[in-house]
Amino acid sequence: ELRQSLTTKNYRHYYIHLDESLDKLIGRQETTYQVATDNTQDNRDNQQLNQNTATTNMSIDIQKALDIISDVPLFKRTKQDIHETLTRIDNKLIKIGVFGTFSAGKSSLINALLGEHILVSSPNPTTAATTEISYGDESYITLKSQSQLLDEINAVVEYQDISFSTIEEFINWDLEKLKSHLNKNQLAFIQAVEKHYKLYVNMLENGEKHAINQQELKKWSAEDEYATFVKTVHIALMHDWLKGKIIVDSLGLHSNNQRHTNETEQILTSSDLILYVSYFNHSFTDNDKAFIEHMKDMNQLNENQAFKMVINAADLAESQDDLEAVETYVSDALRQVHLQSDIFAVSSRNALQAEDKGIDQLKQSIQQFVDVESKSILEQQMIHQL
Repeated sequence: ELRQSLTTKNYRHYYIHLDESLDKLIGRQETTYQVATDNTQDNRDNQQLNQNTATTNMSIDIQKALDIISDVPLFKRTKQDIHETLTRIDNKLIKIGVFGTFSAGKSSLINALLGEHILVSSPNPTTAATTEISYGDESYITLKSQSQLLDEINAVVEYQDISFSTIEEFINWDLEKLKSHLNKNQLAFIQAVEKHYKLYVNMLENGEKHAINQQELKKWSAEDEYATFVKTVHIALMHDWLKGKIIVDSLGLHSNNQRHTNETEQILTSSDLILYVSYFNHSFTDNDKAFIEHMKDMNQLNENQAFKMVINAADLAESQDDLEAVETYVSDALRQVHLQSDIFAVSSRNALQAEDKGIDQLKQSIQQFVDVESKSILEQQMIHQL
């Protein structure tokens, strides 16, 4: 009945129990597992083969279900998340989302994991862009659409009781009077639009996606007058450790920007592994607690995602006792929000200068997740999304 309803687009006339109906549509059923007593290599190989076949069949069934409901004007975000999860399963890719408050050291942590200075932190949360890093040799930027840029302009000026219907209307406004009421970060954003809007429009004529080289990364990711127009920076590196991984440096939390909030939530819901970064000198602040509780409210911190807590700048500890005290504090704070997690105390600075035991341990833990744990997590995440 569900298949016929969706295929004929008569779904508006039905009250659908989605969980039960989708179970039937994709052939999902409760399964009881029994531990096998035969531990021979042949048996383990057969189990792995059966698991791979089951995963493939489930992916095919779910893709068929997505095709059927593609035109249903409901659950757009969920359908996109499921599609992205299927793509990562097919391509054997794991998405690692790096979260934390603005200036928590997310970019420096990623640089330490890569073993070189690649990312440049933006000093301005108003103009910062999301950054994705993956294995490859073709880096590019995705520009904001005109509607996205206009929304951000209106968000900056809304407290002045002003709203613009087009960017051209904004450009022709009395901007000097407006600028006197803006803070430093907002002013940098407005000045960038004023200065380079024509360049941005010219670039859009050739599409939103534009190739860049490594020398241009700082320009498009950290310089206000250009980063203002960028939605996402996609960095491709021929770095062996990146094989099978996509690392996403999310926008800082509590940056008072609706686009940042929306993109952070989108990255959160689509990540397979979450690295949450807190700075040693202000580990697990009220903002950290609020965001982790928000993640739990979104039902993201469950068995369908992995979570690792990272304390960056551990080299600031004056002694081993000092470091252990901070680790204990963070562990207790996580327990208060009913979250158990591995905690890694790292020094990104030491790792980039020589080596750091904490970074080495974190890299090993991430690789263990990619090689062993991720397949089950991806399958469960996809089922959970349904």
